Amino acid sequence: MVKMNTSLNISPNHDLQHKLERLSLNKERWKNLKPKQRLNYLDKLLKRLQDLDHHSWGNESSLRQGYDPQKAHGKIIAAAEEMVNSVIISGTIRALIRSYKSLDSSSNLPKVSSHPNTTGTHQIASVFPYDLVDHLQPFALAGIKGEVWTTGGKAIQGLKNLGQVSLVLGAGNQSFLAFGDIMHEMFIKGNVTILKHHPVRDFCAPYYDALFTDLIEDGFFVSTLGDLELSSWLCKHELIEAIHMTGGTATHDAIMWGNTIEEQTINKANDAPILSKPMTSELGCVTPWLVCSGAKWTEQELKRHASHLAKAFVSQNSCNCLSPKLIVLDEDWPQCDQFISHLREQLKTVKSPPPYYPGSQERFNKFVTAYPDEALEFIKTQAASSNDHHLGDPLGWLLIHMNEVSEQYAIQNEAFSPVLALCKLSGKNQCDVFLPKAVSFVNDKVWGSLSCSVLFHDRLRKNHTETLETAIADLQYGSVAVNLWTSLVYGLDGCTWGAFPGEPLNNVASGIGFVRNAFMIQNVEKSVIRAQFINAGQLLIGKDGGDTFSVKQYRALSKLSLKPSFLNLVKLVWHMVFSRP
Repeated sequence: MVKMNTSLNISPNHDLQHKLERLSLNKERWKNLKPKQRLNYLDKLLKRLQDLDHHSWGNESSLRQGYDPQKAHGKIIAAAEEMVNSVIISGTIRALIRSYKSLDSSSNLPKVSSHPNTTGTHQIASVFPYDLVDHLQPFALAGIKGEVWTTGGKAIQGLKNLGQVSLVLGAGNQSFLAFGDIMHEMFIKGNVTILKHHPVRDFCAPYYDALFTDLIEDGFFVSTLGDLELSSWLCKHELIEAIHMTGGTATHDAIMWGNTIEEQTINKANDAPILSKPMTSELGCVTPWLVCSGAKWTEQELKRHASHLAKAFVSQNSCNCLSPKLIVLDEDWPQCDQFISHLREQLKTVKSPPPYYPGSQERFNKFVTAYPDEALEFIKTQAASSNDHHLGDPLGWLLIHMNEVSEQYAIQNEAFSPVLALCKLSGKNQCDVFLPKAVSFVNDKVWGSLSCSVLFHDRLRKNHTETLETAIADLQYGSVAVNLWTSLVYGLDGCTWGAFPGEPLNNVASGIGFVRNAFMIQNVEKSVIRAQFINAGQLLIGKDGGDTFSVKQYRALSKLSLKPSFLNLVKLVWHMVFSRP
């Protein structure tokens, strides 16, 4: 196992200048590599991922979030991070290996079958499960299916191979996100790439350098640390031909339109961006969950979906671009308040984590001051064991109760802190009344277009399948998850991730462009995942507000994803049975 040297120094600009010049000299060489040559790099990436010190990487993340990875709660956080990194990064590499093997052997990408949706507005390409390996994955065994919806006729596939020097500005909240962005730039768009790490995730730098050793040595990839000044220098650099960022709209607009609000306003009005090169982006969203009425849920179903929603909300202290931020409910659904009560009880069991992400407290306070006291419900719970008291006191969980005519601050601003709005609409407890109304509401009034979840009971499918399919087609979101959290859209190999197409550059919300997309499908509008109302892909709050997985279970999952084998499968099964949380 490779141990990391974490004493990495920030490269001075003259050193970066040399590296950028080398990237530029090699961009045509990278563009013209044959599929077999790129496949060789993918194989090396997978081998280096398998040899990486994932324990240390997980521990670093736990520490950054304010925990002690040697104590119980910090150890769980570290093991979960280890598992997520291993599963998503190895899946990303293997999906691209599958595509490049096909390109090498037949000069064609793995063909995806497609068919029109029920309303005839889109083509649906079935991307997961795709082959036997996919069918044996836990998500496939749970009955989860992944689709890519396209416009403009049959799904078309193709490698872009642009041959540019691309800058990736990495995300601050998840370690694996920058990896997906890099792989998209290099292996789907055909660009040589420099990664600028986010300061919150600067501890990832040595692990990325170890992963990309072969591409670094051959002059196709560069990784660097630095501050906002360095980011600005890179964005403006004459050798940088394209930019992709994961972050917030404030950063996007500062890069594209100017440093001050006044400058941005003037430049937007004159359609005069200060950046002349193309920039794609994955930004934020007030992520809605639509709870479809019209069916009676059992007590167990109410509790399970409340637990699933709560788990998605509290993950990373709700500092994810896909954290649930708005629950849309039918006020005429007889079980509406009962569902909210179950959600409340679930949140009461979860310990409040340290507010590690910069600006969490400030953003949280703005939501508090935007609403009257009677609309606010503070759920204060025991503080999670913190290792870094400089991060401040835990914020707890905040519910904001609202309706269609309430102050819109909560649906027009992304909290990136533990804030959840509950909005009731009048839907007559009828699926075909509520769901179209909820879709129009989130399309027209809610900020962002990144992802949306829909909870749809199985008993509704007999008479209302068309209502659901129309809702999926009409939702103006880049990802839609039926009975699941949209995090699985990112996690499923073959799906795409990005904002709904068409956001204007001068009023961007969730971003421009898609990443992932291992099948290299063109004219993408959205990815859709779906499963039964109750399914094994739903993450839940564990006993006493803890995790449903143990450290040993997380690590067994990690090992199996990195090195699939019968022995590692047996170990996982053993731990799933005997290593309880």
